[in-house]
Amino acid sequence: MTKYIEYKKKKLIQEINDMQSIDDLDDLTHYFQKLKLRKEFPIIFKTTRPYISVEQLKIEQDFKPIVRSELNDLVKKLAIEEPLTDLLKMLD
Repeated sequence: MTKYIEYKKKKLIQEINDMQSIDDLDDLTHYFQKLKLRKEFPIIFKTTRPYISVEQLKIEQDFKPIVRSELNDLVKKLAIEEPLTDLLKMLD
């Protein structure tokens, strides 16, 4: 096993020595830094799924759609009289 590891290291070193672009070397350096961080802090760099359907997301997040009539009733109960532009300014 150690022979194989040594072989892989030598091959990698050769690949690095063959690089001519500073951008490629910078990318490689950045990759190694990220790799090291992933090992030190695996919880932060948790991988994400490449695809998820909206339906699956709804199930996972226990999505409950808004009932329009209930929303309208709530708006009436709040009796907001300020213009929408003034309310939006309050968010800033």
